[in-house]
Amino acid sequence: VVNRGCHYVGTYCSRRVRIGFIRFCVIDTKAYCCYSSPFARIMNEQIKAQGLAGGWGTAQQPNCSGLPIGQLATVDWDRVD
Repeated sequence: VVNRGCHYVGTYCSRRVRIGFIRFCVIDTKAYCCYSSPFARIMNEQIKAQGLAGGWGTAQQPNCSGLPIGQLATVDWDRVD
């Protein structure tokens, strides 16, 4: 069970095996960005939905960073639910 302060980013194959010419994924890994509280997660989701803070990245390289203080003025607070 994942903490309510976490946002699911995606799944990627973290372990592959080769049998002859065929490669199989044997371990799928789920990637999450986890924050100190559900409120912090929701704020990050709302801000990243506006195209700010660089998006979520990929499952293999998630971008869990927040918004720099200097960019707070760029947030459309009317769109934050």
